[in-house]
Amino acid sequence: MQIQDLSYKLKNDHIDLKDYQVSVEVFSLENVYTIEPGSLLRKDNYYYSNSLLWGNDVKTQGSVELHIDNHDGYDELQVDASLTQNIRSIKIRFDNLPLGTYISSVDEDKEVTEKGLLFRYPEGWRSLSTPFSFCHQLS
Repeated sequence: MQIQDLSYKLKNDHIDLKDYQVSVEVFSLENVYTIEPGSLLRKDNYYYSNSLLWGNDVKTQGSVELHIDNHDGYDELQVDASLTQNIRSIKIRFDNLPLGTYISSVDEDKEVTEKGLLFRYPEGWRSLSTPFSFCHQLS
């Protein structure tokens, strides 16, 4: 299963920022866990929830902490999560991003439309210069 392909829509609590929304999804080897809607607490630029769900309605032990700092107009995000199961990955999801331009090091620049852009396997990602995502592997 690809981590983006689910048979249902996740009901994830999100954070409204200036131009977009941010939410967090935590993946174990078996399930995807989201923050229960209405459970996300905020203090300044620090967000916390200890109410995670899988399948949109089954509570589980775990927590998510998200820290958002703005530096010269750019948001810096740091996320930590805990589960009783092993964590396979943590996804920061960005919704309602403003449209922009895809910048490539080998192809021409392309405007991103409402339908998005499609990158074809296996070579579609090779020219990707626009920072679509980032990750940090835990040791």
